[in-house]
Amino acid sequence: MITRERKTTDVLYWVDAKTLAPIEPATLDDQICTRCLPTREESAEESALPTPSPRQGGSRCRMTRGERWQVIEGDCLEVLPTLGRVGAVITDPPYGVDVAEWDARVPTELLAQFLRLTDGPIVWFGSASGIGADIAAFQPPPQRIVIWAPSFSLSRTMAHGMAYRWHPIHCWQLPKKHDGPCWDVVHHNTECGNAWNHPCTKPLSLMLSIVGFAPPDSTVLDPFCGSGTTGVAAIRLGRKFIGIEKNHDYAQIARDRLAAEEEGSTLQARRAGQLSLLAGVK
Repeated sequence: MITRERKTTDVLYWVDAKTLAPIEPATLDDQICTRCLPTREESAEESALPTPSPRQGGSRCRMTRGERWQVIEGDCLEVLPTLGRVGAVITDPPYGVDVAEWDARVPTELLAQFLRLTDGPIVWFGSASGIGADIAAFQPPPQRIVIWAPSFSLSRTMAHGMAYRWHPIHCWQLPKKHDGPCWDVVHHNTECGNAWNHPCTKPLSLMLSIVGFAPPDSTVLDPFCGSGTTGVAAIRLGRKFIGIEKNHDYAQIARDRLAAEEEGSTLQARRAGQLSLLAGVK
């Protein structure tokens, strides 16, 4: 048996999407990972992160927890109603610009859920081309808009013969004192490619700045967490993090990146260590 010292509790198990209670192994098929499946009593005390409120029924989703983070692999439309209060919501939802099937519309109705979940900052990345329609659809409208204007962009979104090189970041409930940007225009460069091949990853430097809006030691929620950059920034700044991601591959990337960050490592180093362990298994 091969063991490895770890600084995080990397627990994989399946839960009901409405109750987030662990499903017993006997109810699962052989293809579902049940490694480190906790009992119901253990899961309730497993972390200091907020405990989801119970609901009945629902589909299954996968949850992974570290000491200061958790990733829920499932549909945020099902998971959000189960969650308790958080310190901030910082997220990058679909833009509604039809670059892919999942990007057909902006889910502005989720703002009501976010307002229920937090009295703290709500930060929502949007698209320049859709800013007018988005502001009209938000209820209530944003209280502030931060402009992210990188010096270079690979964006293919154009109108009137010009490409958009800026992105609106819609904000609600920003505190008067925070560690976030002191100007409403930020210029962090985009990241041209990444090891996890996510096309919409925001630069970590930008997210370190934006997560500064969240109160110290609070829990940051990202219902569209993608590859987990918001979570990496939250952990690095001493916050806690809950991420929800529907895509299995991206959820796994987020899990690996957050576990690596909590270990003081990198995704590449963590994966190299996993391959070394697997090579030693006979």
